Amino acid sequence: MSLQNPGLTFRERSKSESDYQSVSRIVREHQPDLCMSVKGQKRSEETRPDYRKELHLLASLEGADVGYGHFSNDPHFGEDGEFFVEGRVLPHLVGTPIDRELWDEVLKRARAEGAKRFLARSFSLFPATEALLSELEFERVQDQLWTFLNPPEFDPLLFEDDLRRVTASGIRLATLAELEAEGVDWKRPYYETENEILKDVPMPTPFTPEPFEEFLRGVENPIFFERESNFVALDSGQIVGLSMLLRKVADPTLAGTGLTGTRREYRRRGLAKALKVRALTWAKENGVRRIVADNEKNNPMYLLNLQLGFRDAYIEAMWRRVA
Repeated sequence: MSLQNPGLTFRERSKSESDYQSVSRIVREHQPDLCMSVKGQKRSEETRPDYRKELHLLASLEGADVGYGHFSNDPHFGEDGEFFVEGRVLPHLVGTPIDRELWDEVLKRARAEGAKRFLARSFSLFPATEALLSELEFERVQDQLWTFLNPPEFDPLLFEDDLRRVTASGIRLATLAELEAEGVDWKRPYYETENEILKDVPMPTPFTPEPFEEFLRGVENPIFFERESNFVALDSGQIVGLSMLLRKVADPTLAGTGLTGTRREYRRRGLAKALKVRALTWAKENGVRRIVADNEKNNPMYLLNLQLGFRDAYIEAMWRRVA
């Protein structure tokens, strides 16, 4: 029980349906675009590598769950000893002492697991979180710009010339579903191209490729990694670019963009734009009503999204401090 806030208690999230539902409810009230689901949480548990340290914490006030805290370490998206940490409370509690105490509890437990540095995030929707992280001596290190597009409003005809130029150059645009139907083993080439692209994506921490075995675990379930909505660019049969569209399990009318890019020698040839046009056309034809994307503010992909009709939504700031 909290000494500062009587009635406030913390417990680790169990694997009960009610605890999974509490996490989903809190996260979705705090950031609806994430559309966190019970299925998604369970899938994350199933595919979590053994080396990853992770905590899911629920904060309850007078018996009602009002906050969710989390930490995890991932050596592929952070330096050794760096833990991603977060605290989310219901919107009316953001910036209150309850919010501060949840963050304190998460940081304390992360330190006990060996954290040397913390990486956190805030959203411009909640300025009080930015103030709280500053108070906790975090330094703002990167801004991600979130944008959205409503596929029913997207007009593929505006980009026909872009598609024609790419295909006329000998590049084939296809889905992973089409490659599988042709008997193509796409996983290793996809993995290698993805890592080549990720090397150049602006991140607040250095990038290290995940082992191929982990990649396989992440893509093996077609419900969470849809073949029909993942597009690739091929040159003489070799994957040289890709664009992901990830529908939300809890609501397939919502989707997020994943990684889009090409190998370095294929950049500035319109491939990324063509891949995105194909993905957005697929979304329009398959009942997706809202797509969200996030890009580092200086990433050219942000400007490309604006050209395609995405509109600004809010800013996600990344913060870092020594533990």
